Amino acid sequence: MDKLKIDASKVLKNAALNETAKHYLLQNPILFQLLLKGAKRYIGCENLEETILTVKKSNSEQFQTSIEFMG
Repeated sequence: MDKLKIDASKVLKNAALNETAKHYLLQNPILFQLLLKGAKRYIGCENLEETILTVKKSNSEQFQTSIEFMG
């Protein structure tokens, strides 16, 4: 994985774990939509079943995955 993808993954993981940042992002519709547009390739889906399918597909393509619930 190239450096940009690794850095983007770290930023998204930090956002998922930071409750203050998460609350701010979820309450700001413009910022949330902008982040969502960039993060879609890293976000599993809207529900657990779809997320599991996406994780399995990514794993089959040799990508490491983690699942974070962002509220």
